[in-house]
Amino acid sequence: MTKPSTGNTETSEAAVANWVRSTCAAQGIPERISDPRVLREVAALLGTSVRRSSPSP
Repeated sequence: MTKPSTGNTETSEAAVANWVRSTCAAQGIPERISDPRVLREVAALLGTSVRRSSPSP
């Protein structure tokens, strides 16, 4: 799968959304993440944190 075309420095929101949809479908993964544990792990990888709004599973 290739990245969305960037004819200039801005890529349209629709092009990015289509790219996310197609790459997620090709890999068999959801477009959105809702698992609190996974979100915390991603936040840690990005060097930030996520506030807990409910108890951890």
